[in-house]
Amino acid sequence: MALMNSVAAGIVFVSATTIAVGYWYAQARESRTVLNAHDNWVTCVVFSGEGGLLVSSSADETIKLWTVATGKLRGTLRGHTASVTSVAISTDGRMIASASEDDSINLWEVASGKIRSTFTGHKYGVNAIALSADGELLASASPDVTLRLWDVRTGKEKAKLGAGPTNVRCLAFTPNGKWLVSGHMDFTVNLWDVSTGMRTAVLTGHKSHVWGVAVSPDSSQVASASWDETVRLWDIKTGQSTQVLRVHEGYSVLCVAFSPDGRLLASGGADGIVNLWDAQTGKRMAKFDGHRKGPVWSVAFNNDGTVLASGGSDGMINLWNLRQE
Repeated sequence: MALMNSVAAGIVFVSATTIAVGYWYAQARESRTVLNAHDNWVTCVVFSGEGGLLVSSSADETIKLWTVATGKLRGTLRGHTASVTSVAISTDGRMIASASEDDSINLWEVASGKIRSTFTGHKYGVNAIALSADGELLASASPDVTLRLWDVRTGKEKAKLGAGPTNVRCLAFTPNGKWLVSGHMDFTVNLWDVSTGMRTAVLTGHKSHVWGVAVSPDSSQVASASWDETVRLWDIKTGQSTQVLRVHEGYSVLCVAFSPDGRLLASGGADGIVNLWDAQTGKRMAKFDGHRKGPVWSVAFNNDGTVLASGGSDGMINLWNLRQE
């Protein structure tokens, strides 16, 4: 098969296998659903475990629920009095957690759209939250320089972790439930033992703030996005950086996500671009530029990796179709 230049992706592939894959991703740019989602920045996007529901949060103080198949708005949750910075959804899709600059964390029932409980204790806002895979623990981070673990069932604080002298910007639990990963303004990625609340490792290598973290489905790797214009991959067992990915040249990288099978990695940057990577080789597979202006703040894959969502400062959500026809 002759060489094929994938114009939409901006990549030249040299083998029959990669040409086919490249063509598949090149079509994603043209095969997408655009949601005119919010009146302000889209700060976070997450899919439900079965992939049919997309949840978005925004600086417009709302959380919105979307039916992925149709792109239709299913409902709007209102209850915060400041920017909603982060959302998470339980594996069973029954609960949504939201964090806000109003210092609170709300736990919502998806079926009724009502607030089940509100967690308070942070000062100066809440930057990020994460739900454990079993839905029993919620982690939160704040400019008050603390990490907190909450019992989802009771709404009570279980532990307050001393995050250090700098702000925590992002959080992720490992799927196996053993560790909590945090990204810090002091350029580090930290690993915490969930059972003891103790910090077990500090991963160093970034040259600026860490703004996004994600964990591979097998809990073996961490990906981190940084203002130093790179994405780094880390081996959780050794704490060593295994790859450094550079494409958002001249712009901060703000978010990162693994596909459900761990083969792909998506990153979003202050350049408004979403890049798709081969997580094993570190090679860029595609470049998507569907956001009109400003940074991409969040990216997420659906449950089978056929849809990639990105939310940006333009208030838009792009649903990129990655299905191979």
